[in-house]
Amino acid sequence: MNVEWSAFLQQAGAVLTADRVSHFDRPESELRAALDGNLRCDLSHWGLIAAADSDNESFLQGQLTCDIRQVTLERSLIGAYCSPKGRALASFRLFRRGDDLYLELPRELLESTLARLRRYLLRAKATLTDASDTQVGIGVAGPNAAARLTEILGQVPTTVNEVVQTGASESTGITLIRLPGSTPRFELHGAMREMQAVWEALGSEFVPVGAEPWRLLDILAGIPTVYPETVEAFVPQMLNLQLLDGIKFKKGCYTGQEVVARTH
Repeated sequence: MNVEWSAFLQQAGAVLTADRVSHFDRPESELRAALDGNLRCDLSHWGLIAAADSDNESFLQGQLTCDIRQVTLERSLIGAYCSPKGRALASFRLFRRGDDLYLELPRELLESTLARLRRYLLRAKATLTDASDTQVGIGVAGPNAAARLTEILGQVPTTVNEVVQTGASESTGITLIRLPGSTPRFELHGAMREMQAVWEALGSEFVPVGAEPWRLLDILAGIPTVYPETVEAFVPQMLNLQLLDGIKFKKGCYTGQEVVARTH
C-alpha cells in the first residue's frame, strides 16, 4: 500500500491488515452500509499491473479472453487470463490511463500472474510492471453516489463499464469507472493527493468501509473473482464472463482460446 495513503487512512480510523483495510472499527455497520447506505472504500486489496509501450495492446490481445481493442479511455472491461487448458489463472478489470493499460486483480495473485505474463513477452515491445502503489484506488457506492461525485468531479459515467477521465493529464487526473450493481457504484483511480481530496469531500454521509463490504457488493453484482484458492478451477464460462462482455469469441487466438471456443 502507498505509504502516505496508508498513514492518511490510519488517521481516519482504518484498521490495516497487511496491504488492506480490514475495517474502520465498525465491521457490522460497514456491512449494513453496503446493503442500504452510502459508502467509500479503499481499494488497496486490489493490485495493479501496468502494461506500457507500443505493443501493450497486441500482446494482451493474445493473452486475455476479452477484446483489448475495446478497452479505451471511455470504456473498461473485465476478462480472464487462462492456462493452455482454458482454465482461468486470474480475472481482471482492465482500464486505460493515458497510453497505458491497467489490469486490476487481487494482490495475492499479482506476483505470480505478472511473472507468468512476462515469460511470454518475447520480442513484444511492451513492459509489465507492478503499479499497485504508484496510484490510489477508492470505491464509492450508494443511492447518493452519482450525485455526490458529480458535485465533486463535474460528471460521472452513466452506463456499466463506461469511463470518465478528469483532469488535464494522467498524473493529475482521475479515472472514474461505472461498475455493475443495483445501486450506483464507482471505482476511482488517481494520484494520492487527488484521491485524498475526493475521500474527504465525500463527507460523513459516506461510511468508510474495509475490503469485505466491497467484496459483498461484487458478489451481489455477479462479478467473479479468481483467488489463489480457485486458480485453474474454472473455465471462463463457469465464471459467467460470456454474459459480462468478458469473452470475445471472434477476436482470434489467445492462450486457452481453443478450449474456451469448444465450450462455447
